[in-house]
Formats: sequence, C-alpha cells, structure tokens
Amino acid sequence: MPIIIKRKIRAIMLITNSERTKFLSSYFIYRVSHYFIEACIFIPYGFSIIFLLILIIPMIVKIDYDRLNYILSFVILFAGFFGSYLGIPGNENIFLFRILIPVHLMILIFKQKKEWKRIKFVKWFFISYALFLFCMVLTLFWTPSISLSIRYLYFTFEWLYVIFLCAYYINNIKAFHQFSRMLSIIYIAILGIGLFETLTGIHLPQSGSYYYITTTSQFQPTGFLLNTNDFASEITILFPFVILTLLRIKKRWLCVFSILAVSSIALYLVIMTYSRVSMIVILLELFIFMLSWSRIWTIISLYVGGLATTLFLSIAHSNLINNVYFIIVKAFTEKGGSTSDRLEMYRISWKFIQENPIQGLGAGILPIKLDYYMYGFERLKDNYFSAHNYWLEALANGGLLAFVPLIIFFSLLFVYGIKFIFKNGFNPLTVIILLVLISFISASVGLSNTVDKRHLSLGIGLAISMLNIYYFRKGEPDVRTS
Repeated sequence: MPIIIKRKIRAIMLITNSERTKFLSSYFIYRVSHYFIEACIFIPYGFSIIFLLILIIPMIVKIDYDRLNYILSFVILFAGFFGSYLGIPGNENIFLFRILIPVHLMILIFKQKKEWKRIKFVKWFFISYALFLFCMVLTLFWTPSISLSIRYLYFTFEWLYVIFLCAYYINNIKAFHQFSRMLSIIYIAILGIGLFETLTGIHLPQSGSYYYITTTSQFQPTGFLLNTNDFASEITILFPFVILTLLRIKKRWLCVFSILAVSSIALYLVIMTYSRVSMIVILLELFIFMLSWSRIWTIISLYVGGLATTLFLSIAHSNLINNVYFIIVKAFTEKGGSTSDRLEMYRISWKFIQENPIQGLGAGILPIKLDYYMYGFERLKDNYFSAHNYWLEALANGGLLAFVPLIIFFSLLFVYGIKFIFKNGFNPLTVIILLVLISFISASVGLSNTVDKRHLSLGIGLAISMLNIYYFRKGEPDVRTS
C-alpha cells in the first residue's frame, strides 16, 4: 500500500478517535451536570451539594480569592433585587442571595486576605450596628419563641452583611461608579417592569397583586417585590444614586433628557402605588436635587412650572391626567381606616414597650403579641401582625438594651451627612446621604415590615460607602458630580 494512502488512513483514524473522545467527554459532562441539577432540586436540602463542590474546586483549580470575593460581593448585592425569582424551585425562600452570603463569608474568613483599613474610618457604624445585633441575640435567653427570634436575627445579620459588602468592596471612586452604573441599569429595568404592570395589569408570578385583591391592585406596580409599598420604597431610596449616575453623562442634552425621563417615570409609578409618604419623599428628592444642581434656575423653573402646570390642568382633561390626579387625592383622603389601624398598633406597641422597657419582649416577638391584641384571641396559624413601624418594633423587641446602639448608628449617619454638606458644599453629591436617610425613615413607618427589605439595607450601605470614599478618606474630587 502506498505511503500516501497509509498516511491518509492514519489521519482519518486520528480524527475519528479525537471526535469520539470529545463526544464521550461532552456526554459525561452533560450527564454529571444533569444529575447535579436534579440532586439540587429534588433531594431535600440538595442545594447543600453546592457547598461540597465549593470545597472540592479549590483542590483542583488555583483561585484568586480576593478577586473571587470582589465579584461575589457584586453578585450578592444585585441578586438581592431578584429575591425568590432566583430561588430553588419548590423552596423559593432559599435563593441565590442567601446561598452566596455564607459562601462569601467562609471565603472571607478562611481564604481572603483581610484589609480592615478599608473600613477603619467607618468602623463606628459597624460597631454600633453589630452591638445592636449582639443585644438582640441576648434576648434569646428570655424570648418565648426561639424560631421567631432566630428569623429576626437572621434578617438583622443580612442587613449588617449587605452594609459591610458596600463599605468594604465599594471603597473607591472607580468601584462606586462601576456599581452605580450597573445599579442604574437594573433600576431602569425595574421601572420598565413597573410601567408594564400599570399599563397591562399583568404582574410577575410572585407579585402580591395576585394575593391581595383590591379595587386598585391590578394596575399597581410591584416589580420583583411582594407589594406596592415595598416597590415605592425601592424606587425612592435608590433614586438618588441613579440620578447621580445620570449626572455624569457628558452630553448635556442626553443628561437632561435621561434625568427627566427617569424622574417622570419614577414619580408616576410611585403615584400609582398610592403610597403617601413615598410621593412626598420623591418630590422632596427632586426638589433638593434641582436646588443643589442650579439654585437660581431651580427657583425660576419652579415658579414658571407651577404657573404652567396650573394653567395646563385647568384646560386639559385627558384620562391620564385625571387618573393621576384622582389617585393622589384618593391616597391622601381615603386612607382613614389604614391610618387609624396604624395608630392603634402604635398604641399597643408602646404599651408593650412600657411593660418591658429595658430588655424587651425578645427579638421578633412583637408581631405575635400584636396579633393577639388586634384579633382578641390567640391564633394557631398566620399569627403574625406586623408593627408597621421599624423603630417601635426594634424598641419593643430588644428594649433600650438594643435600641440605643441602633439609634447611635442612624445618628452617626445623620451627623456625618450634615458635616459632608457643610464641608463640601451643597451639591448633588453631598445631599445623597440625607436623601437616603429621609427615604429610609419614611419607609420605616410606611412599610408593614422593614427588617427583611434588602433594598433598604443596600441604600444605607451605599450611603456609608460614599461617606467612606468622599468624606473620611478624602478621595479625589469627582469633577462631574461635585
């Protein structure tokens, strides 16, 4: 047989063997992946296999843990927006955000090089909040329900960890703007979902609009959250960071157009939620931003705009304008029952506080105590009645023992927010700390429950991150925003 023919046959055999090897390798990977996914989904607590995989991978592949945890910190913060939509089917309470936090914590403790100097200037924020958590842990000694207390403590830990991720990993101007740009993209996507909901009445599968049926719920936006008030608080507390990002657009016309578009849609969606406090907050945010951006033109614009709006409303009778006007009036005039119920809950909560002023009832216990008083008897199921007030709930649960460090935490944020303005002038960058605090305070009395809202802890964490970068560490001036 000629040598040329032999070489061709040998080449064909090599190609065939190579393809066979690739096919077998691909098939093996496919089957392993298939069984792995099935195990995670269908086996009880099968998601724990992920942790085993995390232990095995470092033995095979060399990993840059500093870089890995930096990426994971961003993934965790953004995964919080999607909540149970990134959860395990059949067990939506275990979702990506909650799975990655212990993974990140383990890597931070055992593998990553610690650089505590990143947060040394904001250490008192963490000391005060960690002390608040520690005092709440102490209530486990006298709590009547360990399970409810652990639930409350877990959410409190989540808050602390989100704030830590913001301050530790978003610790320079470049990282802050990188995060803000990605945050703005998600924020605009959330606005788009909210706008779709209000126009079509169609919601995402886990929206509260499918459970709390009212005369207005069908066309109220909820986004990735459960109810409309949560959605409104998410829009208002993150709004300042998005506006700050849009202010960095170099082309003036595009900058102005983007801010007007985002502000208009955000304002419209907040109105559609019927949330009174959020309506006031977003209008206040817009006014303060306008005043800090261009004081003289703001005053003139408000005067001219007010006259033009009055004239326009007196002439125009479009369905959209009439609908928005009707919603605003209804939100402020037809919620007397809701207001009286809240005042009654506040009164009862204060009664519990007076009975246990120092040590409190125990972490997470106030809701079941409220439920008994509001219904007049003890229920065996769904016996959870939210206090609708973050401050009263914290004081009732942990007493003055836990409430004092919590007040110190927010007092630090307020004091340094004021100092930031006095030291660097009144501009769109410096006012953000106070706007976040105002938005949080409104949410703390406007939402049924606050401690499990991840977007609120993200807003607080970003505010502390900004103080760390622009005030304490005196980072390089940001020409386009300061």
